[in-house]
Amino acid sequence: MTKQRKQDADPGALVHLRRDIERLGVALSDGQWSSFCDQVQVVAFQRDAVLDQATDIAERWLFICDGVVASRQTHSDGETTIARFFEPGQMCANLTSAWKQIYAADDLIAMTEVKAVDIPDPLFRHELLDGDALGRYFRLKAMETLCFDKEVLSAKTRFDTEIRFQFLEQHYTSVLETVRQRDIAAFLGITPQGLSRFKRNRAS
Repeated sequence: MTKQRKQDADPGALVHLRRDIERLGVALSDGQWSSFCDQVQVVAFQRDAVLDQATDIAERWLFICDGVVASRQTHSDGETTIARFFEPGQMCANLTSAWKQIYAADDLIAMTEVKAVDIPDPLFRHELLDGDALGRYFRLKAMETLCFDKEVLSAKTRFDTEIRFQFLEQHYTSVLETVRQRDIAAFLGITPQGLSRFKRNRAS
């Protein structure tokens, strides 16, 4: 797993998480926030780094501060597909692996340089199930993530490249601006050449 850890808390990165907590209407005291920050750390990844592998059981949850992460599956024929992207402000994890403590079906890959808050699974699980203020935030965040996943699934099960591309335009602006065309094609379910043809036809 290729990654670079920052052992000291990064106030610039943590402020993104604090703002998201406030966005969802959750109030934390300074003491609660300080205690939480003592238990997490900010991590940075280079592009193409593997954040979590399908062959490992996930042990953490990541709040994305900067950059784009993808959930990518590699098939027996060597082809890859991207189930979804994660952008700043979204919570990212090999969900089934972390929650059920089993191996995942996908890898989490940094599509760009990425900075994230690394939340250990025991802390996340405790707060989600029993926590007060932070627990409320994680429960709201989980519901927000599930709702967005449903939108992604709805777009991807429509066999129309235009609809899937419109979904990217509406929800994944930074993906279109920063992610390589081959990876965008893997999300759309077409080849890079097919994506080039689609964009040419669309422009005309």
